[in-house]
Formats: sequence, C-alpha cells, structure tokens
Amino acid sequence: MLTNLRGDLGTDDGSGCTDLGWRRSRSYVAHNEDGAPALEGRLMLLTLLIDGDAPVTTQWYPGFLPSNTYTATGHGLVWGINHIQATRPALAAGRHFVARALQQAPDLEAAVHLLRTVPSAGGFAYTIGERESGRVVEAVAGRSAVVEVQPTHPLQWHTNHLRHHPLPPDVPSTQPSSGVGSLGQRAAGSLGGYEESQARGKVLDGLDVPDREPSVDWFLDTLTSAPLPHGVYRTAAGSDPLMTLCTTVTDLDADSITLRIPGHPSATLPLSAYVRGNTDAR
Repeated sequence: MLTNLRGDLGTDDGSGCTDLGWRRSRSYVAHNEDGAPALEGRLMLLTLLIDGDAPVTTQWYPGFLPSNTYTATGHGLVWGINHIQATRPALAAGRHFVARALQQAPDLEAAVHLLRTVPSAGGFAYTIGERESGRVVEAVAGRSAVVEVQPTHPLQWHTNHLRHHPLPPDVPSTQPSSGVGSLGQRAAGSLGGYEESQARGKVLDGLDVPDREPSVDWFLDTLTSAPLPHGVYRTAAGSDPLMTLCTTVTDLDADSITLRIPGHPSATLPLSAYVRGNTDAR
C-alpha cells in the first residue's frame, strides 16, 4: 500500500518518463517508461479481464496497482503517464487509485471529466488518445490543465514538470525553510529531477515537426536515439539514476501498438487484440 502512495507524500519519488502526442491527419501517442535499472526485465504486461468491466492492458510493476504506466483500454483509449512532483499534496485519493478508476472511462470526454473532478493527492500528467475520434489530449490530474493537440500544432510533448500552469506548483524552491520535512527542503530535494525534466523538454521543444505525417519509426527514433543533451533516452549513466525500460508507440489510425525494450527488436501488435491480452506480434 505505501509503495502505491510514494508520489502522494510530498517527497521525491525519483520517477521519470516522456510522452509525445500527435494529431494531424493521423494520431499517435508515444511514451518512454523510465525507471530504476533494478527493474529492467521486471516490467511486464498485465491484462485485466474482469466481469462487467472493459478489458485493460497495462505495463505493470509487481507490487503496484496496475495503473501507473502506459495503459490501453477496451473503450478505445490509450495513455501514457508522467510523474509530477507535488510539493503540497492535496488531501485526496492517491494518484494510483485515481488512475485505476480512469481505466473504465467510456470515452475521452469522460476521462477528462474524471481527472477534472476527482482530485488526487500527488501529481500525474496524462497524454490520452482516443481511437474512434483520433483526438489526443494532455490532462493533469488534481490541479487540472487540459490541452488538446490540434492539427495546426500537431506535436505535444510532456516530461516531468508542468507546462500549462501560470504558477506551476511543482517548481522547486531553493529558499531555506524551517522545520524537519518542510516544503522548501522537499522541493529542493527534487531540484535535480526538475532540471533533468526541463532538459528533456528542451530537446523535444527543439524537434523539427515533420511536414508529412510521421511514421511509428519517427517516434521510436525520437524517443530512443540518444540520451541528453541530444535526446531523451535514459541509460542510468553518470548522475542519472533511471533508464528507459520500454518505449511504446500507438498508431490510433492503424489500430496498432509497437513496443521496444532495450536490447530487443520492436514488436507491433493490433491494438484491439493487445487490449484483450493477445500479444502475438505481427
């Protein structure tokens, strides 16, 4: 239980991740799942087939609720999740529990409504795609900001800091504070992670937006080609404690999902089959 609340207590939980959303004539959601090197080979696919519920397949860390990673649902929704450091957690449900409830949202509008109306103690940013409509939306739970990807600006990125708040509550403060476990101390403790997130964001903000519709390979290359300062792929080298454990690209128009883990070739599956636990690659 406490493991599932680690991001709701106002302390740095050390997690990362990068999301890309695209919508023009095609729609994509892409995600790097970044975690501790000790978890390499332990991240797995889990399919939930529960009577009365839509099927759900999610990338799962044993010991956690199956809700804090890349998720695809039988209602035609997919999303990646990014940790947001909440220095003042709300008096509300843990973010993993809100994310678990989100898995039964019947459509994108219902998903966004849930995130707007059900507060979470800690911070998650969701990049959500809807297969039927092709819509792609970034939504931040709790102190909610919602931004829909538009064909005029087709590429949306997110790392691990808030982008669309005028006064982001996750910005670390380096001012001294009194008291053990004070806000200032907790925020300063996550300063390195915040700066690293900004550095990945700078890389993505500098991407050349393709004139034509990108392919799945374009997203894979963008997310896995290089570490900082030239890319966002994480290798747990130097002072970076995390590595990219899995890269996922969903092509909503083609009903396909592609996964790549370090040291292995990519695997592409029909999204509608993957959601139901059929993981026979094409």
